[in-house]
Amino acid sequence: MIYIVECDFTDAARESDWNIWYSAHLKDLLAIPGFLTAQRFKVLGAGAPTYRAIYGVESLEVYTSPAYLGRRLGRFPEEWRDSITSWKRNLFSGLTRSPAVALNECLVLSTAVVPPAGVSFDTLTIAGLDRSIPEIRMGVVPESLGRHIAQQEFPGVTVLQPLTSYQVSTD
Repeated sequence: MIYIVECDFTDAARESDWNIWYSAHLKDLLAIPGFLTAQRFKVLGAGAPTYRAIYGVESLEVYTSPAYLGRRLGRFPEEWRDSITSWKRNLFSGLTRSPAVALNECLVLSTAVVPPAGVSFDTLTIAGLDRSIPEIRMGVVPESLGRHIAQQEFPGVTVLQPLTSYQVSTD
């Protein structure tokens, strides 16, 4: 299953520190049994919310496991909460692991009826949590194509640029 967290961060003076914290937070989640992969992204071009974290998880039960609940990782720490807006969490079925996106590639997300040409998409169906998007398509493309798609501003299409390398659980 694919777990997507999206949000904006509104405090420009602390945004760099928040990005450092969040990127390290990926390792905390990967230490929990059932979290398989993790990677953070920033929207390229137009689109909101600005940030995405995409994880591969074994099942919805990860979120009710003692390991997850005991570490209180489902909420942002108090120091960041006032600056986080547009926070959504969706869980999708269709893939087990999130796609590995190299630092010279982009991830294209599409809810459009007709997605952009030239992208090989996997289609994911909503399975849990906020359920704010019924279905989403995702595909990895070279950075040059990602930038071209972002400039076109297709309705329902978001292009993401990696902020971190692709990470895999060691369990």
